[in-house]
Amino acid sequence: MRGALKPALIALCGVLASALSAGTPVHGQEDNRCGDLETTLQRQQCFQDSLKEVEGEISKLMVQLQQTYKSKKAERAAKELNDDAMRWNSFVSQHCAMLARRFDGGSEAAVAVKVCSLRLAVQRKDELKLLLADAAL
Repeated sequence: MRGALKPALIALCGVLASALSAGTPVHGQEDNRCGDLETTLQRQQCFQDSLKEVEGEISKLMVQLQQTYKSKKAERAAKELNDDAMRWNSFVSQHCAMLARRFDGGSEAAVAVKVCSLRLAVQRKDELKLLLADAAL
């Protein structure tokens, strides 16, 4: 069964690379480098590095949004942003854990979590950029 799941993970890496190439390139994804690495540990570390980069961008966007809301005296929006971030983090954790369970605790499960988390982080970053542009109006 585990051998059958490896092609699914490879496909997931390919989907991530395609999605990322459509938007802003993320470290390690310009040429699908992470998915092409030989070992599970190498792939996991590569996706983790990319995830850290995107999470840093998300943090900066969150600070910018908070500052924008404070300057507009939009306290409710600032609180909703924080509440939304907590709900988002919970969703990512649960969703990616569900995908990892498909790998029955095998070594590819950790890679699947990183790929899933990175894919969702890129989506979150893009949504926050749109929110920031809207808040600046």
